[in-house]
Parts: sequence; structure tokens; C-alpha cells
Amino acid sequence: TTADLVNLNLQGGVYAGPNKSPLSLSGPLTLDGAGDPTSVFIFQTGSTLITATNSTINLINGAQACNVFWQVGSSATLGSGSDFTGNILALHSITVASGVTVSGRALAQNGAVTLDTDIFVEPSCNLTAPTSAPTATVLPTAAPTPTTLPVERPTSTTVLQETANPATFVTTTETSIDTSTSTTTETSSDTPATAPLVLALTGRASHALLVVALSAIGLGLALVGLGRRRMN
Repeated sequence: TTADLVNLNLQGGVYAGPNKSPLSLSGPLTLDGAGDPTSVFIFQTGSTLITATNSTINLINGAQACNVFWQVGSSATLGSGSDFTGNILALHSITVASGVTVSGRALAQNGAVTLDTDIFVEPSCNLTAPTSAPTATVLPTAAPTPTTLPVERPTSTTVLQETANPATFVTTTETSIDTSTSTTTETSSDTPATAPLVLALTGRASHALLVVALSAIGLGLALVGLGRRRMN
């Protein structure tokens, strides 16, 4: 039984009829490269290959004539006016009728290759495999820049409190957090001498003011003693 390839759309591979029976082509045949220019098409028969008048072989999607091969176990015959594609490797003879265009070669091992006003075109062949799509590169995200918070510096405040004895003072130290410029605050009172006297002193100014305060108190006590002596 002859296997007719007419109206078939084939991708790269090896094809043969049942038990490598004779092959024929009575109309159009399409070979689809599926986007791969290295696709190879091999047709095998242990007997004959016969193409009809005006039959055609079409290449689409990157299929190339240089990658199409016809392995014939006896003889091949191409009908007049046909458009044939591929390389024929026949064991015996090859007959090409008039007006045939062959994109490829016709090679016979043991017999003759007969031509009649035919055209042979040496096919160009691009063997570059299709390149795969580039892989996306994920760029690393920049690490967040650490933020340095301002350090609050502690401020010492010296507090003077007058006791019941006018010549005696109690000194205490209070610590607070101050992020602004150091200031000195002086609090005075018009209450009698027995009322508490509070001076808020900060930094080096506390020592100077302390000396001044003690000197003023000593001078006051001396004036009070002198007054008492005159009264007596």
C-alpha cells in the first residue's frame, strides 16, 4: 500500500509508510519547524518515491530545506512542474521530469540521475539554535540606613534649703533629663527667715552662687550680733 503525504502538516521527525511501503505525494505537503531552525525531517521507504504533477512541499516556522532528507530503497520520480524540497538519497535511479524546481540535491548510488530542463537550488542553512528568553535578575533591595537618635544628657540641679538654724543649710542633688541649653534659675521669697530658701543652681554657677550666699548670710549674722551688743 502506498502512503500518500498529501495535505499533511508535519513537524521534525522520522516518517515512513507501513513496513516502509512506497511513498507518494499527490498535492501539497507542509513541513513545520515550530520555531526551531535545527528541526530535521527524514522520510524513509524501502521501495519508490513518486510525486505528482504540480505537487508542492512548503516550509514554515523555521524549517529548512537542508534539514529534509528522503531515503529511497529503489528509485525516485518527480512529476513535471512540481516544487520539491529536500535531499534525495536513492539506492538505484532518480528521474526528474521537465520544469521541476528542486531545493536540495538528487543523489543516486547505483543508477543514473535523469534531468529535463529543471532547476536545482542549493538551500542556505542556518544551524543556529533558537536562544532562550533571558532570565530576569532580581536586584537586592538596599538595607535601610540606621537612624541615630540624639542622646539626652542628664543635668544635675543643686537645691539649698534653709533649716530652723539660720547658719545651717541642707544640700541635696536632683537629676533630670535636659535636651536644651543649660540654664540657671534662682527663686527668692519675701517670707520671714524661717521660711525655706530654695536656689536652683546648675553647673559651675552653683559653686560661685553658693559662696556668695554663704558670705551674705555670714555678714548678716555679724550685723545682727553687733546690733544686739549696742542694745545691751
